[in-house]
Amino acid sequence: MSIKVNLFFKEFKSSDIEKCISDYRMIRLMSRLRFKTHGGWTPPRKAIVDTGAHISLLPFSLWKSLDVEVAGNAKLKGIIPKEECEVYVAVGKVKGMLVDKVNHTNEIEIYAFLSLIDEIPLIIGFKDLLERFRVCFDYPENEAWIEEKN
Repeated sequence: MSIKVNLFFKEFKSSDIEKCISDYRMIRLMSRLRFKTHGGWTPPRKAIVDTGAHISLLPFSLWKSLDVEVAGNAKLKGIIPKEECEVYVAVGKVKGMLVDKVNHTNEIEIYAFLSLIDEIPLIIGFKDLLERFRVCFDYPENEAWIEEKN
């Protein structure tokens, strides 16, 4: 038996891009997650499903209240390799589950970059999440889900 959790799309506009391409919409695949705290679970949080991210990324205000096991520290570099664009992070393990209005995955341990700032999005990457699930999305039909196989 498998567990399906619905994902959703978020559309937004960029005035900078619209100067070049009229009526341009940016589209993101999104999910909701709950994380384990010392006393229970967080409310669902929206997260970007990023198939280009090798690991998940959590903002400071989220992970500081979680049941976290920190493994060390690192510098996160993005598409721009300049030193001033680096973000210092802790590398750690948290517990969570993907959820929708009805269904949820089993509890899973997730390695993640734990940001020391809040000015970053919550991102679901491949390590421990996308590598475990079948991800399906059909933007024209407005359908998306993640499937956990038991």
